[in-house]
Amino acid sequence: MSKTGMLKDMDEYGIKARYIPTFLAVVPFVHFLIILVGPSFWSDIADSMKWMLISNFSFSLVLMVALVEFQCGMAKVLIEYDVFGEGGRYFPTTDSLLYSGGIISREMKDKVHDRIKKVFGCTLYDASQEEQDPENARDLAREAICKVVRFVDKAPIVKGYEIRYGFFRNLIGGVIFCGIGSLGSAVVYGLEQNWRIMSFFLLIIYFYMILYGCRKLILRRLSLAYADNLLLVFLERTEDKG
Repeated sequence: MSKTGMLKDMDEYGIKARYIPTFLAVVPFVHFLIILVGPSFWSDIADSMKWMLISNFSFSLVLMVALVEFQCGMAKVLIEYDVFGEGGRYFPTTDSLLYSGGIISREMKDKVHDRIKKVFGCTLYDASQEEQDPENARDLAREAICKVVRFVDKAPIVKGYEIRYGFFRNLIGGVIFCGIGSLGSAVVYGLEQNWRIMSFFLLIIYFYMILYGCRKLILRRLSLAYADNLLLVFLERTEDKG
């Protein structure tokens, strides 16, 4: 994999969790731009819908590459921070290391704390210290989780859950592009009384509305699964290393 340009991001995560969601979001937007600048122009070039399909696909690819960083950044700030706080301070991975949060047992937390101290030299707060200074306890847990993530970054199981979470986060983050494109296209086709195609774009709008409305439920479920597997793999790998 090349270290420069677009190829730097073209690994499994980049393709499945960044480029595909962005592409799906910009297709309706690109289609709206095409019909907005003049359907007659495109019909003069080709008389069939095949050219429109080619135009939508190729222009969407170009726009996807241009906007992938913007959409993924927007998804992180507007979607992820809305659900888990700025910097992901309330992400389930961090909560799992706190005695006041997470869904793993106290015994499991003790084991993970001990392993983190042995591997990284990080001492996390115990239950009483955490109760006295919960904010710093959370900051320490977040810093420790960053080290854990880098430690098990290439584990296939963890990567799979990371891709699922990244895909849906960035797909939801495309609600603005997709919403504008779908709404604009629906209006244009409605004015032309092309009810079938108008209904198709309205369905896309409804889908994204549902997706956005369920964003907290979706991201929390996916992030919990990611957190559980991250810690399990971390324990397994540190056991292997003695």
